Amino acid sequence: MRKRISVLLGILLTAAFVESARARQPEGAGSAKRLTVMTQNLYVGADLSPAIAAILSGDPDQIPPAVSQVWANVQATDFPTRARALAAEIERSQPDLIGLQEAALWRSGPFDGFGLDASRVEYNFVRLLLDALAARGEHYRVVTVFSGFDVEAPRITSLSPLELEDIRLTDHAVILVREASEHGRLILSNGQAGNFLTNVSFGGVTVLYGWASVDVNFGGRKLRFVTTHLESDVEEVRAAQSVEMIAGPLHTERPVILVGDLNSNANGDATSFAYLNFLGAGFTDAWGLANPGVRINTCCNDAFLMNSVPFVQPFGRIDHVLFRGSFNVDGARIVGAKPADRIKGVWPSDHAGVVVEFGGQDRSGDETPGD
Repeated sequence: MRKRISVLLGILLTAAFVESARARQPEGAGSAKRLTVMTQNLYVGADLSPAIAAILSGDPDQIPPAVSQVWANVQATDFPTRARALAAEIERSQPDLIGLQEAALWRSGPFDGFGLDASRVEYNFVRLLLDALAARGEHYRVVTVFSGFDVEAPRITSLSPLELEDIRLTDHAVILVREASEHGRLILSNGQAGNFLTNVSFGGVTVLYGWASVDVNFGGRKLRFVTTHLESDVEEVRAAQSVEMIAGPLHTERPVILVGDLNSNANGDATSFAYLNFLGAGFTDAWGLANPGVRINTCCNDAFLMNSVPFVQPFGRIDHVLFRGSFNVDGARIVGAKPADRIKGVWPSDHAGVVVEFGGQDRSGDETPGD
């Protein structure tokens, strides 16, 4: 038994050494044949359900207190600080391409009803993340942006006298590229974005989701990189959106890498249809290939991100990197899910990030035509 333990420790130490050595490689070392991608839901910063419930109530007097509650939650989760933790994760992994979801833009303005005119920027999640990365010497740029639901409602700034201001939330899905990866390695073109035709609506508000994509020439290999965020609560809508994805941006002869918050559990439950639908369309789950039989959660932390252990509201493995085409998967891991990843006691997001390294790609499809 002692001999077995020694052998096991040796294997683990060797694996740790190899991983450590890989992490210490200088920029570009061994990168000519490797493509690293990441998906990360940034978390809009609050549980929106109080505002949704107030809108659905039909009582306009309930809306300002509910929006005030949401806004207090956004301020408490402090994205400028969280951006530093997310930037640290990205610096360690150095993904070439990143798909972001819930890349929120929060704005405020004078109260004037329920228009969409609040313009004073409070939190621009993408800008804050890019700045936090630049502070670490990691330079990324925005490639493609999908602009989703855009809602505005009043909050209370003073009770006596009663004063209101409008708070506006615009949701985005975004693709980022590491600028160093573009220097001779990646050539990007044909950035596109689109919304789903099937979405949830309530109280006159449509929760608009969609996708963003870019075509990539990687060492002569043509592929498409796509990110999306599927509906979180209504299974029938989420299923329809997966069908739209397969018939839309994923309908190409190019190899495809699809990343995103699919809100569809790979571990198997009532939400799993969309995930299985993608597998049925010829996609392979990079996590499942690299970590066979390993069941994990990638969501969710509590609304204030203050839980001491990760994912106290377990929704399973709903954040995915899927691919179709001739790729080798060198590794897949989650980030932002260890207590040490917290900053000032707050998790970087309510979701883990997923990082996948593709390497040694089959170049037999170099001449595959794009569309």
